[in-house]
Amino acid sequence: MSESAALRLRRLALPDTLDDLSGLVQADLNAIVDMLTERATEQLLLTHRQRTSLRGELWNRLVDSLNDAVAPLNVESR
Repeated sequence: MSESAALRLRRLALPDTLDDLSGLVQADLNAIVDMLTERATEQLLLTHRQRTSLRGELWNRLVDSLNDAVAPLNVESR
């Protein structure tokens, strides 16, 4: 995977019914990713490239999980 591909972060896509929470959820996800990335960098002595890759992977997996979990709450899918 190229470095530019690792930087493509997925978008949080909350249903319209949860739209008012998107800023808060995004900030919380960002804090979680930052803390996990920082801890991994300290303990594993990651290079800048590894750190960037880990951060992107964590973000994308968390966003995918959250998007999948809340998708059934979308009014249009009922």
